[in-house]
Amino acid sequence: GTVYKARHVPTNTLVALKQINALDSNTRKQILNEMRTLCDNPNAPGLVKFFGAYYVADSGAMCIALEYMNGGSLEDFAKKLPGGRLPEPALSIIVGRVLTGLDYLHR
Repeated sequence: GTVYKARHVPTNTLVALKQINALDSNTRKQILNEMRTLCDNPNAPGLVKFFGAYYVADSGAMCIALEYMNGGSLEDFAKKLPGGRLPEPALSIIVGRVLTGLDYLHR
């Protein structure tokens, strides 16, 4: 899919608008599972905030409004570094936060 920077009008908040082609049934199931997880765990550590979603019938795309993280993608960040790799201390912080989120979800 593609991610755009957008504004959530009701809260005047910048969001990441994730647009995914949802014509495939497996993709739709994955998207719905992601939205259900975010809705059911609004204050989970390590998870982004969910603002809402909608379906674009003409294109078959699902659009999900998520908390905007202004650091860009991990790949973009790594490309800016010498050698295009993240140093081990930075990776340990990232992995720690991912594990915190996973631990919360599996309790």
